[in-house]
Amino acid sequence: MRKIKIKKEDYDDLLETGQFYLLNKNYEKAIEIFKKVLEIKKDYLTYYQLGVAYEGLNQIDKAKEMYRKSLELKPDFKEANERLDKLVKE
Repeated sequence: MRKIKIKKEDYDDLLETGQFYLLNKNYEKAIEIFKKVLEIKKDYLTYYQLGVAYEGLNQIDKAKEMYRKSLELKPDFKEANERLDKLVKE
C-alpha cells in the first residue's frame, strides 16, 4: 500500500477530526489522526492531545512521552505539566 502525502491545507481539517475523535473517546482513531498531523507540523498541542488519547487507552508510558514532547516545544504549557505530574505520581 502506498503512503498518501498529506498537504499542508489538510492540517486544520486533520486537527479538527482528531479533536472530534478525542472528545468522543475514540482514542485509537484520534491517535491515528494526530500522528498524521505531526507528519505535517510538530506542534506542542498535538503532542498533548496524543498524550490525552494514550492516557485514555491506559498507555501511561506513551502518554508521559507525549506530554514530555509537548513540554519540549512549550515548557510553560500548564496542562501538559499538570497531567505529566499526575501520571508520574501514580
